[in-house]
Amino acid sequence: MRILAVFLDKSGHTDFMGRRQSSDRAAIDRLVKYASGRTIFIRPYSEPLFSNCPDAHTLICSDFQSVTDGIFLAEGGQIVDQKSFDIIITFNWNRDYPGRQVFRVDGTLFNDTGHEDFRGSSHEKITMTIHERREN
Repeated sequence: MRILAVFLDKSGHTDFMGRRQSSDRAAIDRLVKYASGRTIFIRPYSEPLFSNCPDAHTLICSDFQSVTDGIFLAEGGQIVDQKSFDIIITFNWNRDYPGRQVFRVDGTLFNDTGHEDFRGSSHEKITMTIHERREN
């Protein structure tokens, strides 16, 4: 199963001032908990986010297309083909930040199957939403 994890602001930006939006400690902990032993594929830039997560199984990977099972952490500005994923997890900061790259889950491909609000380490409210591929 291929799962995509994306961190967004209220307007759907995946970047903040040219950097990623994925540095909230509580959101990273939720992602690791959701992974439940699955490998989380990351780019070298994201490796420090998981340094204090002993339960995280991460692997540096530059070619997400070559892997058939796991969670892929999209970084700010990274373009991904949603068609190649079974589930998309979005973490929304519920605040607007200046950004250039916008990500929207394709509603023709995915259904919103649930969400959870939680308090982040740097954000008062973060919404984690699970989007599952629609049946054809």
